[in-house]
Amino acid sequence: MAPNADAAPGDSGQLEIEGHTGTWQVKDGTLTVTCLTMGIAPKSAKVQDNADFLARLLMQEMHREWKLTRP
Repeated sequence: MAPNADAAPGDSGQLEIEGHTGTWQVKDGTLTVTCLTMGIAPKSAKVQDNADFLARLLMQEMHREWKLTRP
């Protein structure tokens, strides 16, 4: 897959999953997703395109992991 504007260096955005707010940023081909409300460690992945889609997937994974730690 060839890189496109979705994964341009410095791309960033915000997203929300089930009431939790997060941010994502692409820097040097690495996507980093940070949740602002769950209080868990950020997740990172290499990305070439569709950074916003991958960010949503990572945020969903973070949410599933967060739910497992809740009483």
